[in-house]
Amino acid sequence: MKQRSRLLGSRERVEALPAGVDTADAFLRGLTRGGLVQDNFDDLHAVIAPDWLPLLVTPSFPSYPSGHSPQSGAVATVLTDLFGLQACTDTTHRDHGLTPPQTPRTFTAFDEAAAEAALSRLYAGIHDPFDNDIGLAQGRCIGQIIFDRLAFRR
Repeated sequence: MKQRSRLLGSRERVEALPAGVDTADAFLRGLTRGGLVQDNFDDLHAVIAPDWLPLLVTPSFPSYPSGHSPQSGAVATVLTDLFGLQACTDTTHRDHGLTPPQTPRTFTAFDEAAAEAALSRLYAGIHDPFDNDIGLAQGRCIGQIIFDRLAFRR
C-alpha cells in the first residue's frame, strides 16, 4: 500500500477515496440488514440484557472504526513514548465545571484511559467492540508515526 501510495499523486488518492468508501458502505449495509451488526444487538437484547437501551440513538450508518478510539490510541502512544508508563489523572469535569460534577479519575497508564474512551462508544450504542479495537490499533500506529517523525522538546 505504501508503494502504491507513492505512485499516486495526492489528487488521485483523494479521488480514489469515495470509491473505497462506497464499496465499504455497500458491503457493510449487507451486514446490517439482518446481518452481523443487527445480530450483535439482537443477541445483546435477547441474551445479555433484555431491558438495555443505548445512552444515545444508535446511528444508521455502517460500522467503521470509532473516532474516539484512534484519537485516544494516538495520544496515549505519544504520551507513553514521551513520559513512560505512569499513572494519569483526568480532571476534565472539575477543571471545566462540567455537569454532573465528578471527582477526578486516576488511570494506571495512558493506554487504560484510551481503552475506556473507546469503550464509551460501545456503552453509548454507537459502535461494536471491533470498531473500538480496530480504532485503538490504528491510533497506536498513528501515534508511533507521530512520535518517530516529530522532535518533541522536554
